[in-house]
Amino acid sequence: LPNLFALLLFILTSSVAKEAIFLGSTGLVGGLLLQDLLASSTWDKIHIVVRKPGTLKHDKIHEIVISDLTTMAQNKALLDLAETRQGNVDAAFITLGVNDPSGWTLQQMLDVEVKLPSLFANYCHQKLGVKYVSLLSMVDAERGQTFSDDELAQTLSLWSLFSVATRIKGAVEEAVVQSGIPSRSFFRPCNFETDEYRYGTFDAMFQTLFRFINWMIPSKYHSIHVKDLAHSMFRYAEKNMMEMDANEGKIMENEEIITYTNFFETNQAQGIQKEL
Repeated sequence: LPNLFALLLFILTSSVAKEAIFLGSTGLVGGLLLQDLLASSTWDKIHIVVRKPGTLKHDKIHEIVISDLTTMAQNKALLDLAETRQGNVDAAFITLGVNDPSGWTLQQMLDVEVKLPSLFANYCHQKLGVKYVSLLSMVDAERGQTFSDDELAQTLSLWSLFSVATRIKGAVEEAVVQSGIPSRSFFRPCNFETDEYRYGTFDAMFQTLFRFINWMIPSKYHSIHVKDLAHSMFRYAEKNMMEMDANEGKIMENEEIITYTNFFETNQAQGIQKEL
């Protein structure tokens, strides 16, 4: 009888639709992930934080337009959301990134790549009580690293970006961990494959090269199509929602580092889990 009660409770709680909040939904991976969320019956409402109004309209979408994302903590729409939905937003997604930082200083890039996800994650945990976050990071992200004053002042090029990119993404991961959201999935792809070459000849050559050399290099450096990456983020979120329901409301401290070998199988991510 106790087992039957537990099964009934699981079925009832699993049927409750989920809410998510999203930073980066207008980007390449973010847009594809948003489509997966909208198509799923798991998700009833998706709050998207954007700089300007979008063209995508859907009954599940609640668009929050903030022209200056550095003011997230004081934004009235977000404060109103926290007042009405605190404890009811189940997941946060962060796919924000700078497509082409050429001409930016490293400090300017950090202000977008690290500061904005940090503000967002802190808001999600402190104001909404979000228990799960999914972050798009990159392969070999290095936590615990710093940047010199000279590095912060340097103007970035495509080539100089390679020398700091893993430290930037490591800093983003650290910011999300420090936000206090207990359950976290960090996705670490290497190279993207796309249906169209967005950056001209170099992009075409780079993608073609990696298709040929994928079999010769460690799997974590294999290229992945952006559709597969977005769908992997979606499937891990669904898996984590099911696990949270199965735990009957218990908050679990859990971190998953997901690389290429895990992108296609939700059960193979390595994580460390403990009950709080």
